[in-house]
Amino acid sequence: MAFEVKKVSKSFGLQNRRRRVLKNFSMQVADGEMVAIVGKKNSGKSTLMNILTGMIRPDSGTVTVDGRKINYWNPFQRAILRSKRIGLVTRDSLLVPDLTIYENLLVPMGHKFMTNKNKIRRAKEALRSVGLKGVGKYFPADLEDLEIQKVCLARAIMTHPKYLVLDEPTGNLQSADVDRYMDLVEILNSSGYTVIVLTHSRRVANHCQRLVPIAVTGEAREERERPVEAPEEEPAEAEADGKAAKATSAAKRYEEDSAGEEEAYE
Repeated sequence: MAFEVKKVSKSFGLQNRRRRVLKNFSMQVADGEMVAIVGKKNSGKSTLMNILTGMIRPDSGTVTVDGRKINYWNPFQRAILRSKRIGLVTRDSLLVPDLTIYENLLVPMGHKFMTNKNKIRRAKEALRSVGLKGVGKYFPADLEDLEIQKVCLARAIMTHPKYLVLDEPTGNLQSADVDRYMDLVEILNSSGYTVIVLTHSRRVANHCQRLVPIAVTGEAREERERPVEAPEEEPAEAEADGKAAKATSAAKRYEEDSAGEEEAYE
């Protein structure tokens, strides 16, 4: 089994102000699978991503990668796991704006004992594999959003990892680009990468072979759904205008939340 998570829980905060983000979450991912971990906002997807990649430890439960329980490892051992076995892509590209695409791709290669010529060769191969041949000398500002996310995929595979962990990778993409990006991820999966996608989008999840739901914990739900104090009543003559303004504001918020036609997984 590639990844095995058993009854993992995680809380943040101090003493009586601790907030539980994950509660007894379990899942398994086999070698070669492409799995979507699907949940709404505040369901703990990013926290789970940090646990899967060894950046933080769970409060309880175990995380096993290739038969080894990584939550008992020290930070140095977990850093080696990330650098050699896991390629990570997040919603934010984290590309350095003042570096060329080639230079950005070489960042995770700093610890590799390779000549610069071989590193550049590997960067060219990574860019070709995501359909971006010839953009290595450009800067991030020269590229479109879809191209930026493709560069992030190229950077993730620079070290030839076994696993790709993608946390809301299409969050900044237009609707027309979502399927094109996920088609590329499917190609990488078919070439041998085990892929875990954390997303709120049904559209993204439909590209995966299997879905694993992650629910909002009771404590997180209470905080998210905490009622707001009602505002003072408006004068009677301004009531109609106030309702119209609220309706317009609500419509605007809905349009922003629905940008890119991303459907929340229910």
